[in-house]
Amino acid sequence: MFESPERVLVVAAHPDDEVLLCGGSIAKLSERGSSVNILFLSTGAVSRTGDFSEVNILQNYAIEASKILGSSILSFDSFPDNEMDSLPRLDIIKKVESFINHVRPQVIFTHYPGCANIDHRRTCEAVMIATRPWKERINVFGGSVLSSTAVLYPSEWSPQFFVHLSKSHVKKKLKALSMYISETGPMPHPRSKAAVLSDAILTGSRCYSKYAESFMVLREHW
Repeated sequence: MFESPERVLVVAAHPDDEVLLCGGSIAKLSERGSSVNILFLSTGAVSRTGDFSEVNILQNYAIEASKILGSSILSFDSFPDNEMDSLPRLDIIKKVESFINHVRPQVIFTHYPGCANIDHRRTCEAVMIATRPWKERINVFGGSVLSSTAVLYPSEWSPQFFVHLSKSHVKKKLKALSMYISETGPMPHPRSKAAVLSDAILTGSRCYSKYAESFMVLREHW
C-alpha cells in the first residue's frame, strides 16, 4: 500500500519540520500522484524573540516550500511554540483527529517520540492516540529532525523504514529548506543545507541508495 498511497498526511509541530522530517519523501510521493497534506500544530515562532510577526513570516515560508515539494493542503494551528506541554492533551488530540477525519490518510509522517523538543513529543503522542487501532487503521512513521532528535543521548533512534530518494528529490528538499531563511544557517548548523545533504547521503548508504530518508515504524497495518 505504501508504494502509492492516495492520501498522505504530515503532522508537524512547526513550519520547517515538514522539510526536515520528510521533505524528500513529500517530493517523491507528490511526484507519484499522492495527495500530501500537512498539518502544523504550533506557530513555530515567538518563543525565541517574542515577536508575533514571525508567525506570518514562517507560514509564508511554509507556503513557498510546499509549492516546491508539491504538497496539497496546508493547515496552520496556533498552539504556543515550545509550550505544548502546558496545554490540555485532549485539545491537541482533537485537532489531529479533526484533520485526520478531513483528509482520511492511509499514511502519516510525524515526529520521533524521543525527540528533545517538547512540541515534537506532544505532536507524536497526539498522532498515536488519534490513530489508535480500534479507531483508525493508518500506517504511522516517525522521522528525525537533526537539530533536536540528536540532542538527547543516549538515543533510542533506530530507524527500520527507508525511503530511497533521487537527486531531484533531494534538490527539492534543499530548495524548500532554503525558503526558511530564519530557521537555517551555515555549516556546522544542523539545519544547514550541507548538514541535511550529508544526512541524506549517510542515510542512503545505510540502505544501499545514493540518498534516503529514514523513519521508525510507529504503527503499521498490512
